[in-house]
Amino acid sequence: MNRLEKTFADASDAQRACFIAYVCAGDPDFDTSVAVCRRLHESGVDIIELGVPFSDPLADGVPNQLAAQRALESGMNRGKVAALISAVRQFSEKPIILYTYYNLAFSPGVDAYVQEMKTAGVAPKMDAFIDG
Repeated sequence: MNRLEKTFADASDAQRACFIAYVCAGDPDFDTSVAVCRRLHESGVDIIELGVPFSDPLADGVPNQLAAQRALESGMNRGKVAALISAVRQFSEKPIILYTYYNLAFSPGVDAYVQEMKTAGVAPKMDAFIDG
């Protein structure tokens, strides 16, 4: 059983919902994102969801659009998202999932994108992203 499956199974066994906390990766900068993820981990969230900043986040609301803009302006990119995940893995084994746009996975190639993020430490269920 992987981290994500175990987290949901444990919550189900305890008859409670999982708390998934969302953070835009790199907002307002890399170091603050690591600190926020650390605080979320210490606060007992079940799953950390990282929003991967995108230059044209039309499906998002204004707060998420502005967070993505700040993250991009601070230099956040795919490689730094992977580095952020790796940094969080230094202190947390909680599942990390990504909120991303398909364009960001399509551009480098879906298989390459998924492998890069899995190697960094994203929840391994990203296979579903490929397999449908």
